[in-house]
This record gives sequence, C-alpha cells and structure tokens, in this order.
Amino acid sequence: MVSANGITTVGLTRLGQVNDSGVVYVDDEVAILETIRYFLKMETFKTLNNFIIVCMEGELKMDINGRTINLRRHQLYFSRARVIIDNYSVSKDVKCKVFCISDNMLHIMLRTKINVWMEAAYMGTSNIFQLSPNDVQLLEAYVTLIKEKLRLKVNNMFQGETMHSLLQALLLEFCDILCRLNADQQGGMPQGRQLFNRFLSMLSNMDAKRHKVKFYADQLAVTPKYLNVVCKQYSNQTALKWIEHYLLEDIRYYLRNTDLTIKEVSNLLGFPNVSFFGSYVKKHFGVSPSNVRKNEEKDIQLDIK
Repeated sequence: MVSANGITTVGLTRLGQVNDSGVVYVDDEVAILETIRYFLKMETFKTLNNFIIVCMEGELKMDINGRTINLRRHQLYFSRARVIIDNYSVSKDVKCKVFCISDNMLHIMLRTKINVWMEAAYMGTSNIFQLSPNDVQLLEAYVTLIKEKLRLKVNNMFQGETMHSLLQALLLEFCDILCRLNADQQGGMPQGRQLFNRFLSMLSNMDAKRHKVKFYADQLAVTPKYLNVVCKQYSNQTALKWIEHYLLEDIRYYLRNTDLTIKEVSNLLGFPNVSFFGSYVKKHFGVSPSNVRKNEEKDIQLDIK
C-alpha cells in the first residue's frame, strides 16, 4: 500500500503476505519476526503498528521520524505506531527480532501497565534500552516456545489466543525491564520527568478519565499551567491531548472487548449521558458506538504526534 505522499505503508496485513522463513507468526493484531530482510527492500516506509526491535547481533542504524537510532548487540527499541523509517543500514552480521502489535491489542494486553509503554515509546530521549544476559536468555526462551507451539500444532483451535497470551507475557517482561531501569535512574531523573510519569500512570489506572486538566493537576499538587508545560517538554503535547488519547483508547477497548452495554460504558468512563457519549464517539471515531463495537470505525489515528 502506498499513501498519498508516496510513502509505502507497512501493516500486519502486508506482513502476513510476506513469504519469508523469518516471519514466525502474523495475524490481524500481532506479528513476530526474526528477520528484517523484507524491510531492507524499501527506501522509506511508514509503520501502521507499534513495534519492538531487539538487536541480537551486529548493528542496525535507521532514522525514525528524522531522528537517528543506532541499535547494537542486545539493545531493544520501543516505537509507537505510524512513524516513518528511512536511511537505514545494517552490518553484515546483523540479527534482529521484531515484535509488531496493533493499538487495540496493545491496550488489551497491557491495560493498567500501558503507561510503562507510553513512557518508553513516546517520551524517552532515545527509546533504546540495554538488555542483560538474563533478559536476552528469557526473550530467546519465549520465541523458542512460540516456534515450538507452531511447529507441533498443538491446540490449533486456539492458536490466536495462545499466541496473544505468550506475546502478552513477553510484553509484561519488557515492561518489567523498563520499570527496573527507571527505578535505577529515578534518583537522577528530573522532577519534571517524574511528574510526567506520574501523570501517565494516573491516566492508565483511572476508569473515568474524562476530567479537566485542573483535576489531574490538583491530584499531582501542581498548577494546570505547569502540568501543561511539563507535558509539552517531554512529549510535545498538552495534558489535554494525553487525557483525550487515553480516553479514546478506553472507549475502543470497552466497546470492542467487553459485554458492557453502551450505557454502562458511558457511565464507567464519566460521560453525563448516553447521548453526549454517542456524539463524542461519532466526533472522534467517525461512527456510532455500536459501529465501533462492530469494528467498523473509520481509519483514525489515536497516537500522539
């Protein structure tokens, strides 16, 4: 698929059509690859899904949204969806593992831990993390288990659910790594960054997120103006934009993945009535809540720019 500006877009459907032994598993929500050969054929492309790249051997260099990333042995990189990748080069001995995941599945798998991903993918100064030998060994064990499950074709009836469960466990392992690294760095972390982390953590853990910026600022014992300044500093977006992002993902999650009625979802998320909720959903998703539930929303982008 080529976008209006001529840049090739790469999503899970496209990856599913790749005939390469390095493609371990692909469905509509996740992909696991042990190769980057396919991507090297394109000069510039835009990813439609969140992804993690782990460099197992060698070196990988690329520009992501104009910023140069240099991955070396046993380093991983977190990225949000809808970024443009170009100017990449690899060493002859490069070996990588790539994990791709849709926005919807990412929020389903992480839920209250989603702030850990957000901190890594959206606001890190480099988004590059060094894995310990134990981390690498654990990662290899997960991928080996997934490959064995596919090879033996055990419980094939629930293959999708099994793959998602294994990837969820792996994502939580990555989150644990990030939490450990952040704990080690917390003493030297600027106060503004710590505040930003707490703000995202609040958003990920609250059911009713539909509050004004002042509500969150009061909870964090700062002024709304200062909270906005910090958000702009560490993510180039306002606090209100972050609130909206988390709220929209909650709407999508509860409509698609729970049996709650539309009225119950509206109440849970803090809307005054179903009519207002329906108007809000129509404005942001382009369709009614019932159509979002049927996965018939328009092609919108909920990521933070």
